[in-house]
Amino acid sequence: MAMAGALREAVRRVEKNAPIYGVAPLEQQFEPTRAASLSDVAADRLLIVAADGRCRIYGLIQYSIATRTHEIGIRMQ
Repeated sequence: MAMAGALREAVRRVEKNAPIYGVAPLEQQFEPTRAASLSDVAADRLLIVAADGRCRIYGLIQYSIATRTHEIGIRMQ
């Protein structure tokens, strides 16, 4: 809330007729349960992206090993 005055002044410099009302911290704009659910959704999406990336890396390594298995067997003899 300490920055509310500076925020209003910056908006007035850009647009003099813009209505400025309801200035409050983000935590007060959303109820805590909604803010928590938004962060849970973001965490779930990041987990899915991370899991997908790991699966792709595993697949690339598996393919690389599968294509070189014959070569490795010949070199061992």
